[in-house]
Parts: sequence; C-alpha cells; structure tokens
Amino acid sequence: RVAHCPYCHGYEFGGGALGVLAANGAVALHHAMLVREWGPVTLFLNGSEVYQRALEPDNQRMFGLFHFVNATGARVRNIHYRGNWPQVLPPVAEQELATSPASRAAFGKTDLPHEITWNAKTAAAQSLIQIVGDSKLVTSTPAGLKINLAVGQEKPGSVGLKLKTAIAGDFEIVGVFSGLKLACPEQEPSERQPRLELSLYQAGAHPSWLKLERKTNLGLQPVVAAVHREEYATDRLLWHKPEFVFGAEAQRLKIARKGSVAYFLIAPHDSDDYRLLEQRDVGINPIEAIEFSTSAFAPEQGVEATLEELTIRTPQALTAK
Repeated sequence: RVAHCPYCHGYEFGGGALGVLAANGAVALHHAMLVREWGPVTLFLNGSEVYQRALEPDNQRMFGLFHFVNATGARVRNIHYRGNWPQVLPPVAEQELATSPASRAAFGKTDLPHEITWNAKTAAAQSLIQIVGDSKLVTSTPAGLKINLAVGQEKPGSVGLKLKTAIAGDFEIVGVFSGLKLACPEQEPSERQPRLELSLYQAGAHPSWLKLERKTNLGLQPVVAAVHREEYATDRLLWHKPEFVFGAEAQRLKIARKGSVAYFLIAPHDSDDYRLLEQRDVGINPIEAIEFSTSAFAPEQGVEATLEELTIRTPQALTAK
C-alpha cells in the first residue's frame, strides 16, 4: 500500500515496517526522518543522488559511509566515481590510502635540525625551560617532575614547565607524562575541569592559546583528550574539537606546525605511533610561549602527574625571550 502523505493517510501503517521512496534526493532523508518514530523505516534511493561533495586537495581521497550501528542499518550496492582515478593501483607502500593521517605532521630528519629537551637528566643544564608555579607542590624525581595538586588545598594556578622564546615557521613540540590522576567530585564546565595540558601562546593581532589537554569525561574519569583554541585576552573559545576518549595514565602529546597548519596528536607513552586528533589552519604568527603543565581550580579538585620530558624541534636555534 502507498501513502502519498503519511500524516493524511498513513496512520494505519503505524508500528509496521515503512518504506520511503526517494523521488527528490535532496529531501529524501528528511522524509525518512519524519516517520522514523512510527516503526522501522527503509529509505529506497531509487537511483536518486542524496548527497555530493567535492574532495579537498589534502583529503587523501578517503571516503566512507557512517551510521550508528545500534540505531540504523546501511547497505552499499554500487559505487560510481568520476574524475582522474587510477585504473591500476600502485604498490601498497606507495598508496596514499595506506599512510596514516598522522604522517601529515611528520618531518624529515633534517627538516628541524635544532632541538632542546627538558627531562630529569638535563633539567639542571637546560636554561631555556623553567619550572613555574608553587615549588612546594613539585618534587624532582629520577623519572621527572612530579606534581601533586592535592584535594583539600587551595589551588595556585598552573604548575609545570614553561619556555619563553619566539618560534617562527615550522616546529614540533612533544610532552611526555605518566601517573596522571585527576580528581573532580562533580561535573564542571570544560574550562573549570582539572587538567594536564600542552599549551602554545601564539602572538599576533589577535593573540591566542593553542591547547591539547587531558581532563575528565562525564563519568568523572581522566580519559578525555580535548583540542581547542582560546582568545588570550578573554579565554573565549575560538574553536573546540569534540572530545576523544583515552584511558591511559601515561602518554605523549604533540603539537606540530607545517606552514600555517597546526596538527594535534597523541600517542602511547612508549611509542611514536601517533593518532591525529585534529588539524587546523592557525596562520604563521610566531609562538612566544610553551607550557606543559597541570591546573586545578577549586579545593575539592586534584591533579597528580609526572612530567617526564618536553622536546622542541625547530629550523633555527632558540633563544630566551
């Protein structure tokens, strides 16, 4: 039976299997959504084009079909593609789709020849990177800088490592941590959650912070990685990437810039197998401060972590600012 208007003639179909035949691809999905509460719905495309989008030059030619497996089903019958696609695939090692998205942020060995590193062994000799915050909350250990912002104490703001310099052009910055524990007894707004973060201050007409953070999720567990850019003068979020779930207490955080594009990545503690979380065009204004630090904002919150290493690689040698 056919109901041309489900609201006029389709009441008797409620609760049964329904089908929507796409006559106009642009609104076909909308029609299917209208009756999805009446029962199981199947959208028959009938050869109609539902969606089309050009691929960006840096897309790596990846495409796919997304759906929620617990709410919908999907079946692909045919794929039609146009353009100058290869008729024969190159060897696997040379295929663009065989590379990880994280490879976009990778540099060659000679691209960034100058490197400075802070760790437990080089701390005394590294004058560019300073420890900031209340010294009573910091303990130097063979593993690194152990920070304990204990529950029940007033919080002093950020505690960790800071470098003031001027980085122009490309760069790669990696922070390694372990033993991360976050205490947050009730759900707080994102900007008020205790955290560990790698932050870069970018100068310019509208200065801002680029941040890669570890903080808590809705279940108050320290399993979230967040990426955002906030205005320096007001702390207003200029953009924010939806949060990613990671449960490890020890990881590597990396922010890299190639040209005007910044890449935000995360990897296991003992591996360089990075996952690309986000990439954004942030311009080429210099980076004038780097912080690898912990923060909490109320006595009932707490952060415990060991900062093991902070490495900065650049094309030119760095000097203190």
